[in-house]
Amino acid sequence: MFNALSGLSLVAAAYHLLVLIGAIPRIDGSPLRHLVFVGFGIAGAAAFRVRPRWFPAVFIILTVQQLHDHGLRAWRWWSTDRSLDWLSFVVLITMPVACVLLVRDALRRRPVGR
Repeated sequence: MFNALSGLSLVAAAYHLLVLIGAIPRIDGSPLRHLVFVGFGIAGAAAFRVRPRWFPAVFIILTVQQLHDHGLRAWRWWSTDRSLDWLSFVVLITMPVACVLLVRDALRRRPVGR
C-alpha cells in the first residue's frame, strides 16, 4: 500500500510540475505554491517508501491543510456551478486514508519496552 501511496505522491508532483510549466491550466494557486508542492510530492514519495518516525506527524499537518484547501474548493465548485471537482475528491478521500495507514504502521513499528 505504501508503494502505491509513494506512486500517488509522484503523480501529485508531476501534476504540480505540469501546472507550473503551463502544460495544464492553473485552476488556482501561485506558481510558487505549485513549486512547493512539486517538492512535497517528491519528498512524500520517498518518505512513504522509508516511513521515518517523524513522517506521520508531518503528513497529518499536510493532510489538514489539504482538507481545508481542497474541501473549500470542492464546496465552491459545487455551490456555484453544481460541478464536481474530481481532483479535490481524490485528495479528500486519499489523504485521510493515508494518515490512518501511516499512524497504524508507526504504532506497529514502535519499539515495545526498553
